Amino acid sequence: MRSIGPSSRVAASRPLTMYFLIAFGIPWIAGIGIIGPVFVRGDPVGPGAAAFLFAAMLLGPSSAGIAMTSVVDGRAALRELAQRMLRARVGPWWYGMAGLLFPILVVCVLGALTLWISPRYAPGFLPLGVAVGLLAGLFEEIGWTGFALPRLLVRFGALRAALTLGALWSAWHVVADFLGSASQLMSYWLPHFAAFCVAMIATRVLMVAVYTRTRSVLLMQLMHASSTGSLVMLGPQGLMPAEEVLWFSAYAATVALLAAAVVVATRGRLGG
Repeated sequence: MRSIGPSSRVAASRPLTMYFLIAFGIPWIAGIGIIGPVFVRGDPVGPGAAAFLFAAMLLGPSSAGIAMTSVVDGRAALRELAQRMLRARVGPWWYGMAGLLFPILVVCVLGALTLWISPRYAPGFLPLGVAVGLLAGLFEEIGWTGFALPRLLVRFGALRAALTLGALWSAWHVVADFLGSASQLMSYWLPHFAAFCVAMIATRVLMVAVYTRTRSVLLMQLMHASSTGSLVMLGPQGLMPAEEVLWFSAYAATVALLAAAVVVATRGRLGG
């Protein structure tokens, strides 16, 4: 019989707590170490530091998901996780939704703002966004969907699981995505983060609605990649802080309305 150490017993008794501690701990420790001095000086984060921090963000949820799956459920669970990541036999409708929904929303929101307010809101084009989105989706969802979501679904049901994971997902971004830009956003930091939280929670509701129908981690990786990639690639360039808050608030409201419609249409079950 395999001997179980104290750390394994803690992990087995509090798997979600341990998962989130690892998932948050790696990027937050790296982020505070990298961004803290920059924040104090009021300087922007350089490309080298940003790349290192992005790698830490990818490592957090992915390593936590793999480690906790192995410790709590064993090698058989790792094989099952790999199978869910390769579950590609779903209808083309689901691929279309996962890959195209968020770019369409971004373009529609920016198109409306360009037409009604200012051409400064015209969509940008940053090809690097494709790589950022693919890496974020591939690595992060190993943990968020591969490990945490199934346990949250059992504990809370689909809607509460989506809201809980969305809120934690939003908080997870604080150090890397917001502390480094606080000096640039100045007094707009809080409204921008509030809009970000609404967008991330609503995005996770839509993702969970798809997951409950498909049980495919692969689709969640694609959906995450599409969301992150489209925001990075198509986001307007050179906006002032107030303009940045306006456009992202409009996007957050649009995603939230769509998520609310899904909740109402499924009577809160999200298809599960």
